[in-house]
Order: sequence, then C-alpha cells, then structure tokens
Amino acid sequence: MSFQLALAMSILLSQNTFIITRDNNPLKGNIESLRYQNARIDSLKIPRVKTHQDIRTFLETGKLSRVLDVMPGYYIHPSVDPKTRFLRPEAKRYLECLGEDYYHNFRKPLKITSICRTETRQKQLYQTGISFADASRGEIQSAHLACTAFDFSINEMTPEEILFLSKYLVNDRASGKIDAFLEILSRHFHVVVF
Repeated sequence: MSFQLALAMSILLSQNTFIITRDNNPLKGNIESLRYQNARIDSLKIPRVKTHQDIRTFLETGKLSRVLDVMPGYYIHPSVDPKTRFLRPEAKRYLECLGEDYYHNFRKPLKITSICRTETRQKQLYQTGISFADASRGEIQSAHLACTAFDFSINEMTPEEILFLSKYLVNDRASGKIDAFLEILSRHFHVVVF
C-alpha cells in the first residue's frame, strides 16, 4: 500500500463518527490483495498445507503452533474443525495481541471463524462460492493454506468496535506486518500475518 493511501485511510478512520460501508471500506479485499499475499508468502518460503498429515508434520517441526480454543481476547467458534486449529507462530502471536487489545477496549473476545485450512476444505469453499481464493492456482491461493491467516466475525459488533479494528489493522497493514480485508457481505475480517 502506498504511503499516501495509508495516510488518507488514517485520516478518514480518525473520525469517530465514521461508519464503514462497501463503498468506503478501507480494507476492501480484491484479486490484487490475494496476489500480494501469495507473493509475500512465496518470498518468505512458507509452505502450504494440503492435508491433515501436513498439519501434523508442520506441528512436529515447529512450523505451526496450536491455537487455544478460548483466551481472554478470542474464542474459536465450534464450527472450526479441531484438526485445523493451528497457525504459524507469528500469526498466533498477532492473534493473541489483537485479541488482548480488543478485549481491553470492549471487554469481550473476538469470535474466530476460520484458521488453517486443508486443500480439500479450501476447494469446497471455492466451489460453493464462499471463498474467492482457490486452493491450487498459485497467485490466488488462500493464505489459510499457509496457516498465516485467520478470520473473525463482525456479527454482534458495534460500529465503534469495527472502526477500532479497522484502524488497528490499517496501521499494521501500512507497516507491512499484515494484510487484511474487511469482508462486509460475509461479515468478517480476514487477517494475514507475514
């Protein structure tokens, strides 16, 4: 993201009365964002998960860490497969810090709705139109396959909470730590940690 765009977003988001819509969403996802995420993942030589066995192997070699089901700053929704509740260590740390900051401000945890995905699961989501990221097409693969991404729901959040999280993620996106989308139609944030 360019410095000018980051500055414009910061100014826009500094208005406490600002309501995010599809038209003014500062974290709108698109195909270029997917390409950027995959280029960063490839440049860091982060392997992607194909099967549950890959998850076990990456866990044994320290490339993945288990994400606890409940922490003060977040909880994993029961619909998330227990065999995929893993992230790369830096993504897990980021989730914990984001959750703690959110909890500190709003006294409630984030609801995590997706973490690591296998290739089979990503194909299902792509084929049913739930995800526009593919499981096997290089530059538009889901970052969930690299276990660097997590999603959390904005259902039951106030506009102030969504604004707080948008500001937080815009700042970290500008620094290059993460990439993030606010997917208004599917009602969640998608965060990729590098």
